[in-house]
Amino acid sequence: MNKLLGPDWKADLSAGFTLFLIALPLSVGIALASGAPASAGIVAAILGGMLGSLIGGSQVTINGPAAGLIVVILGAVEAFGHGNAALGFQMTLVAICLAGLLEIIFGALKLGSLALSFPNSVIHGMLAAIGIIIMIKQLPVALGSSASGHGIIPMLLQVPHYIANMNPSLAIITISGLFVMIVHPYIPFKFVKRIPAPLMVVGLGIAWASIFELGPNFLLHIPSDFSKAIITPDFSQWNSLLTLKWGFTIAIIAALESTLSVYAIDKIDPQKRTSNLNKDLMSKGVVTFFLGLIGGIPIIAEIVRSSANIEEGAKTFRSNFLHGMFVLTFVALFPSLLQKIPLASLASILMVVCFRLAHPKHFKHAFHIGFDNALPFLTTLLMTLFTDLLIGIACGVIMEVGVKLFMKVGPMQFFKQDLQTHNSNDEVTLVIKGPCLFSHYLKIKNTVQVHSQNNQSIVLDLSISPFVDYTFLEQIERLKEDLAAQGTTLKLVFSQDHTPISHHEYASRRLAG
Repeated sequence: MNKLLGPDWKADLSAGFTLFLIALPLSVGIALASGAPASAGIVAAILGGMLGSLIGGSQVTINGPAAGLIVVILGAVEAFGHGNAALGFQMTLVAICLAGLLEIIFGALKLGSLALSFPNSVIHGMLAAIGIIIMIKQLPVALGSSASGHGIIPMLLQVPHYIANMNPSLAIITISGLFVMIVHPYIPFKFVKRIPAPLMVVGLGIAWASIFELGPNFLLHIPSDFSKAIITPDFSQWNSLLTLKWGFTIAIIAALESTLSVYAIDKIDPQKRTSNLNKDLMSKGVVTFFLGLIGGIPIIAEIVRSSANIEEGAKTFRSNFLHGMFVLTFVALFPSLLQKIPLASLASILMVVCFRLAHPKHFKHAFHIGFDNALPFLTTLLMTLFTDLLIGIACGVIMEVGVKLFMKVGPMQFFKQDLQTHNSNDEVTLVIKGPCLFSHYLKIKNTVQVHSQNNQSIVLDLSISPFVDYTFLEQIERLKEDLAAQGTTLKLVFSQDHTPISHHEYASRRLAG
């Protein structure tokens, strides 16, 4: 066993089993919310774990379907299917294949790190919008009401209708599921907390379903022979603009979310290992391509499951592999048990997960940072709700740029950076004359890392930079932590005339005068 799974096999085995218990209900719920069959989420969890871990560029991240992609996949299914979900999903699979190929190209071109230069305000606005959209779309499922609206705003206006026409049995299942998900973190008993909340919700839901004698329409549908769950793509529109649009959208959102998740998980890895972002992005592309061929939804490095993986004591990528293997074993041996899960239970799990994406604290945080962060945040959020995700992101970026232009940043200064280097003994000083924006982070990061190989101390002199934005400052702070772990000190120098636009620690700063 030691030779097969490595010296840390016990820790990885235990973490992998716990992650399987979390991932199975989440993967199924995400697939259904995406307009895909439940099997699409299961296939994604299996292949993402088993294949993704072997060819990936990270150690303790967990691959699988993510709530952040629900809106994109559902939008594609509806756009292709025009009411025929099965056909829409088969055509969406072609876009998923294309997205996988694009991710491979992004990684090969070493574009994975570009996600680190994306405006934080737009990312947070995108996630908040996704959370709101999924919660609204899960309401009819949770209450057993018929959904009469297709857009988010029409569905929001139908909430009184959903409540008035709810199925009491399903409402009880949903409310009990929400209760378990909400109170689980506060349970004082360790032996109870060891049981993942989603698993408790599913177990409780199965019991309620038996008591209420729910019909098959309200229960999860899984083929008894899982080999029949393989769904092949419909290539009839492979060269259409619609396929290109959705393939590109899936690739961009998946690459962005996955890269940021891997980067965030590296920060809490007890062994302080640094992932290869480009290799990891390529691995996600390979897995996503194959998922498109066999009927799975795309995967990313999922931050919540990855955090749980570290908390459970995982040491290597093998926990990711084992969690996928456990999912495969369970669905192969116990498909009849899955068929007893109420859809309302899965809806309650998703609603809590997505509420965390759109938690009021994120809105408060956005405004606390400053108006230059709040405006792009709200623009991304509202435009995503009223149009679609890609348009919302584009509008958010435009607003981010517009706010900076309003704050006297020149158009060409987004692309240029005047950087001067001064060496002195074991210290190097990098003097930046122009603005420090989100678009400059990667260049400065690479320059700092080159100098860190020969110097124990680096000074980033921003004293004459006319403007330093929030995204840049937050990313530089993370870079400081990375360098400190390697024995290199990074110090930021500001002018006394730099004025923060809010009281937030990393608020944008303007040079007076």
